[in-house]
Amino acid sequence: MDKDSQKEGIVYIKTFGCQMNFHDSDILRELLIQSGYMIAGKPDDAGTIIFNTCTVRDHADSKFYSELGRYSKSDKKIIVAGCLSQIAGRSLIKRAPFVHAVVGPQYLYEIPHIITGGSVVLTDDNPEFYIHSRPEIKKLSASVDIMYGCSRFCSYCIVPYTRGREISRRPDDIYDEVCRAAENGAREITLLGQNVNAYSYEDIDFAALLRKVAAISGISRIKFMSPNPASMTDRQIREISYIPKCVPHIHLPLQSGSDRILKLMKRGYNSSGYMKKVEKIEKYIKDAILTTDIIVGFPTETEQDFEQTLKIVGDVGFFNSFMFCYSKRSGTQAGAMEGQVSMVVSKERLGRLIEYQQNITVKKLERYKGSIMSIFVDKQKESGFAGRTRQDIVINVKSGSAVLGKFVPVEVCGISKHTLKGKELA
Repeated sequence: MDKDSQKEGIVYIKTFGCQMNFHDSDILRELLIQSGYMIAGKPDDAGTIIFNTCTVRDHADSKFYSELGRYSKSDKKIIVAGCLSQIAGRSLIKRAPFVHAVVGPQYLYEIPHIITGGSVVLTDDNPEFYIHSRPEIKKLSASVDIMYGCSRFCSYCIVPYTRGREISRRPDDIYDEVCRAAENGAREITLLGQNVNAYSYEDIDFAALLRKVAAISGISRIKFMSPNPASMTDRQIREISYIPKCVPHIHLPLQSGSDRILKLMKRGYNSSGYMKKVEKIEKYIKDAILTTDIIVGFPTETEQDFEQTLKIVGDVGFFNSFMFCYSKRSGTQAGAMEGQVSMVVSKERLGRLIEYQQNITVKKLERYKGSIMSIFVDKQKESGFAGRTRQDIVINVKSGSAVLGKFVPVEVCGISKHTLKGKELA
């Protein structure tokens, strides 16, 4: 192997975006190792840089292009993968001629071969992607993708154009992958999908899949991201309540509290329908906490629309919210709508929403002070450790040496932003 080939064989992966992207990067990392590549801990040590990109918001695009620009005169081999690649295609090469390859999400498994091959742009549909077997990933908390893409076409969302239409994986393949993860030390499984609770393969729906995964020995906790309220059924809610391994933390994206805006977004539910889902969750799932996603400043959003969002946030009392200003995405229906809200107005509303949510979060965290809670230890630090409660609330413990993957009792002694502080009990 010549000197240049040796250098290209050391790879650094930079990931942007959602949990699905980070899971894709985990898969890519294992594929590269199996193919004889070395993984660098920092870009300076690598001869090949792979960017796994996101394009869900303009900020993600800007962040990536800013990072990419640093390598315009570098001798490193640059590969751009992920969702932005799918949208940009050949235009990315025109914008940055130093890029070696542009690879859409469906060509993830081809990247080890692309590094040593010629310059390519791969963004066509790739049916073979869905039948690839997954490499074994040894993690205490493992993620498993159960479906790809989305067919809902919310008017603001770019995902159906970057990851394609909804396709569910074979339940036996998912089962086998979770079994392998458990054998490799996983104690927590997160089921992933763009619209995860729309999973359906022949006679197996999402509720049945949860039951199938829960039967696997060694798995103590089951989580899933992200469900759509329009796909959330009473049967799913009851099934979650019946399975002790299911973490009673439901992330249920609201996006807006205004029925008019929800209709423009094409979300498939209205505010009263959403609240009925919340009521069912609170009725059936013991000690459930809810988190959500909210978009502020969607086209034509008025102050009255925004106040309706604030009202639902207060009525539900979300434990936390992921809150963003609307980001115009070219090619989506919302991107072509008239009545785009100015960023000045959007940021002002977002500031109010964040403050409102933070006050709710603090009040909810305060209630846990002095309580004794069992936590799943998932992180060790130089001094102390961190873990998650049954509802997936993070508790940081300053001192102690609890074993990863074990459940230990702690006393809650304080709060810190969105997490709790605790002390280990003897």
